[in-house]
Amino acid sequence: MPRLQVHPHPDCPSCGSRDTRRLSTLYEEGTASFNISGFSWNGGIFAGGGTHSTQLAKRIAPPFRANPGACWIWAGLLGWLLAVIAHYAIGLTMVAIDVVFHPPLGIQFIMGTILQGLGPATVVAIILITLWAIRKQNQVNQQYDKEVYFPAYNQWERSYRCNRCGSVFDPANSNS
Repeated sequence: MPRLQVHPHPDCPSCGSRDTRRLSTLYEEGTASFNISGFSWNGGIFAGGGTHSTQLAKRIAPPFRANPGACWIWAGLLGWLLAVIAHYAIGLTMVAIDVVFHPPLGIQFIMGTILQGLGPATVVAIILITLWAIRKQNQVNQQYDKEVYFPAYNQWERSYRCNRCGSVFDPANSNS
């Protein structure tokens, strides 16, 4: 009785070849990581490393995972900077009013109270701005991952490359 052979890879939709391989396998085979360390001639210690990839591995690399939420961290840092500038600007303005106009004692007391409250208020503002920026960054990154990155990565993992004609295809989306 003849044996039925099952071919684990799909046929190429462009040329019909059975010589196809997963992109993830080709990428792993064409990428190597390395680490180096040692001592220099003047007694210093050095360490480093990197990754070397073949041209094919570079062409079929998995999709890049961007960080679109990073702009919210920059917005948080800008808010932090503005809070510090506002703290010092208000403080310097109060001191200038005191020096130039010599307000009565009651107003000096109110100005002193405001100046003492500025420190904790600035710290609270900085903490709130930082927490807001981190939360916003996480929301944007989660949405990006769900709508853009994970679908692209899953398609990359399902894709094959024909070793005969070089075409890249997803068997789930092929009309063969």
